[in-house]
Amino acid sequence: MTSPALTTRFTELLKTIEASAAALRTGLESTSPDDPGAQIAASLGLPFHANAQMAKQAALLRVASERLAQLVTPPRHVMFEAAGSFYVTLALKAIANADVATVIEDTDPNGVPAADLAKKVGMDEDMMSRLLRHLAAKGIFQEVAPSVWANTDNSRAIAHQPEFRAHLDLAMYEGTLVLPHWPAFLAARAAGTQPAPLSPFALYSNNQPFYQWLHSAPSTSTTSDSAPTAATSPEKEALAAAAHGRAANFNAAMKGMTRTEGVAFLPLDYPFHALPSSTTIIDVGGGLGSLPELVLPRAPHLKFVVQDLEGVVKQAKEGGACEKWVGEGRVEFVVQDCFAPQPEEYGGGGNVFVLKSMLHNYPPGPALAILKHIRAANPARLLIIDRVVVPQLGAAFPSTSTSDAVQSLAIPTMYDLAMAALHGGRARLLSEWEALLQEGGFKIAEGGVWAMRASTGQCVLECVPV
Repeated sequence: MTSPALTTRFTELLKTIEASAAALRTGLESTSPDDPGAQIAASLGLPFHANAQMAKQAALLRVASERLAQLVTPPRHVMFEAAGSFYVTLALKAIANADVATVIEDTDPNGVPAADLAKKVGMDEDMMSRLLRHLAAKGIFQEVAPSVWANTDNSRAIAHQPEFRAHLDLAMYEGTLVLPHWPAFLAARAAGTQPAPLSPFALYSNNQPFYQWLHSAPSTSTTSDSAPTAATSPEKEALAAAAHGRAANFNAAMKGMTRTEGVAFLPLDYPFHALPSSTTIIDVGGGLGSLPELVLPRAPHLKFVVQDLEGVVKQAKEGGACEKWVGEGRVEFVVQDCFAPQPEEYGGGGNVFVLKSMLHNYPPGPALAILKHIRAANPARLLIIDRVVVPQLGAAFPSTSTSDAVQSLAIPTMYDLAMAALHGGRARLLSEWEALLQEGGFKIAEGGVWAMRASTGQCVLECVPV
């Protein structure tokens, strides 16, 4: 006999899916192509994110669909698919590195025979097709006829997109690099080993920080007639060799991440335009100025100070998308370590500090140090642009804990583990953000959680000093 609880869950999920689908249909029909959100959505290929209401319904539909799929799938099948999910990474890495999607688009978007495709990309035909077939089960590529391969919308996203491929490669290469060190890391954490290893990467690198490793280079000081020294030990040589080319890939990945996370919607998702004209925004660790590049076209009355380390600032000053704004005095790049006190000229007044995609790199201690330096500057407010993990509590649907926010946990929890793996950082729950901010001298303002509509779990947390 069927359980009444099962019937209820099944019915409620179907109702949610039908209601969200109807709302999205109405949104598609009623949204004007001249609307700024619709224009950004069109440029990114995201028709269901033209406005915040549609984005919310799209997220709701995804979560309900995921739960419905789990409900109707045999539990052992769900578990077995999870156990073998690393084969998806293996297949995607091989296919993306061969740039198969681009070759398909350039050869014949309607489909390319496997024999021709394998020859063009330099892969074995049989193994290439088997890898593609596994990806096709995830909606990545499609077999349009026996042994004839074409792109789907998903796989087409990496065609002629080297920066997005770099972003994927960052997740796959660095993620698998530290994979063998997870068991020892978890065992040390469970045993309470002191000092505790910061991360699996710390075990891999003998405590060399990730960003230091990223910019290391293979040593050339060891010759055939000299024994390796401590500075040129085989272990260090191997570490440096593994880092070869990774800094360039990381820089490209950061550019690709901007599109992946729908950051172009940020000026619409948070009201920068409503800030007073006297406002100076201090973008801590702001890199090459991606934030003012996004915001100033829609809020040209603001001024930005972009802080970062010397090498980054030097690169930013050599030109780029912010060159026009620099010339107009709207953007200034300055050298500043986020772990050092903020200069006095940025304190007080109506200044707004921003920490964008930064604090997730750090465990509580270093994150708190950054916050306290900003708090000492007594800003009008602090904007944290970062992920907020919203747990899906229990089996019922929906269940949320922040401003009716609904999100799939697939990417936010993956990022959480990626931060743990490489930095000892984390993607935080809202309660964890609140606790960290309170210790750092801030609190989230009333109504201060602004969801970013096409992100991978990011919100703008509008914080005020306490």
